[in-house]
Amino acid sequence: MSEKAPKKKNKILLILLILMVIGVVSVLGWLYSDSLFGSAESSSIEYSQAYEDVATLDSTDAAQQEKQLEEVQPIDVDMQSEEDVLVSNDSTLNQDSASVSVTTLSRRTEPSASIVSDVSSPLSIRGKRINIAVIGVDARLGTNTRHADANHLISILPDSGVIQIFSVPRDTPAEANMPDTSGQNKLTIVYANRGIKSYLKELGRITGVGEIPYYMEVGFSQAMGIIEMLGFKDSKATLQVLRSRKGLGGDDYQRCYNQGQFIRQSILSHFKRFDGVMGDVLLRGGLKFTNTNITPVIASSIIDELQKVNFPRSGNAVSVHVRPRMKMKFKVYDFTNPETFSRLKDKIEHFNKWNKDGNGLDAGSEQRKIVNRLTQLILQAKKDTLSRPSQVVRSLSRLFEQRAWMQVSDPITRENIRDDFSDLLIAAYTRQKKYTQAQEVRNTLELEKKLFEAVKQK
Repeated sequence: MSEKAPKKKNKILLILLILMVIGVVSVLGWLYSDSLFGSAESSSIEYSQAYEDVATLDSTDAAQQEKQLEEVQPIDVDMQSEEDVLVSNDSTLNQDSASVSVTTLSRRTEPSASIVSDVSSPLSIRGKRINIAVIGVDARLGTNTRHADANHLISILPDSGVIQIFSVPRDTPAEANMPDTSGQNKLTIVYANRGIKSYLKELGRITGVGEIPYYMEVGFSQAMGIIEMLGFKDSKATLQVLRSRKGLGGDDYQRCYNQGQFIRQSILSHFKRFDGVMGDVLLRGGLKFTNTNITPVIASSIIDELQKVNFPRSGNAVSVHVRPRMKMKFKVYDFTNPETFSRLKDKIEHFNKWNKDGNGLDAGSEQRKIVNRLTQLILQAKKDTLSRPSQVVRSLSRLFEQRAWMQVSDPITRENIRDDFSDLLIAAYTRQKKYTQAQEVRNTLELEKKLFEAVKQK
């Protein structure tokens, strides 16, 4: 019995890693924001003639594709030289994409990127599918907005040992029950206007996978915590690259692809490196950063099936597909290399400077804005604790759920704000005799402390 428990814990921990990697895309709930407190930005991408029904299965032979999965080597993207030179890139790529030899002009601040065209037939691989929707919401600090600004579907084929990531732009046409003349019948509006069930149905239709039983919702603050758990030191720079729509070219389709590749490469990099140390803490603490209907039992079952087929057999065991399909080529960056984020960040900031584009994350003014807002709320809550505990709950509970302090860069300031939020809510709930809620806050606080302590030990 003692030998089986660690093994089960390892399985649960491994699937948590997948979920945490997936959860990173919650940043995408902010992809259209000009600032952390600004209004959402709308995209003007046209899908008319490019839109296609991908639900029809291709005639590609599934056995041939499964054989290719074992033969093709993982993607390897090298950084370009420091000199401004013309480079020809002809890399061995994902079997689900067409490899093309291209010549690109490299700047000092931009890493090399292989180029792919998605001419794949992902739905031709038969067998059981476990579908998980990943929803990045635009929930700004303290709000309950639910626009789905990031839309990814993780389709796991345990029999084949394959994971397919379908990335869908937020403005993809979908039935949101809005007037035809409003221009608001988009996937992002479906989630806010019709709820999770209708959203999952529309996402399944667009990607062609059918029923989607599971989902994960993550907001901006939670995403920053997950990014740090994955070992990225500069979460803001990471988000700046993943949220860029204009600075890297390709508009929202390239952005979706970048996000999908980030998920893919993170899964491949970390999947087999997790062990059972602090497994329970990482599991429970990590799940606290998401809103999901995936339980530890379900997670354990999924990872068990993947392990039976020796996942991942190669780098191509995880593939990325943008839907609706577009006739365009995508850049494939090596997001496992920290230098990639550094160079892409420089490129984006150069673009923003010359185009007066406010898409970048201002580490100075925005950081002060966040800290000042949270500090003011704490000061007011301290005045209200004795006489107006219900007001304290109204002011702080949503921000506590969002893990608002994760947006604070300075670790000491972040911990102080987190502890103040926790103490004030515990006191307010206790005065209201809501002892269960008070205990839940205590549990969340202790889990987070243990979680990041475990990450440090990694």
